[in-house]
Amino acid sequence: MSVHAPGPPYPGDPARPGGFRVLGRPSAGGQGVVYLAEADGGEPVAAKRCGDSDCR
Repeated sequence: MSVHAPGPPYPGDPARPGGFRVLGRPSAGGQGVVYLAEADGGEPVAAKRCGDSDCR
């Protein structure tokens, strides 16, 4: 398994999806975009924005 650092957020990406502060954008695909983010207390989280597909 390879691990790589997430790229920066793209212009137009939300700054605080779900109230979390976006730090990077490690993945995007047909189901949406995954953001590396952090909670107010500094805990790392993954926040996902669903794409056009039926995402639940």
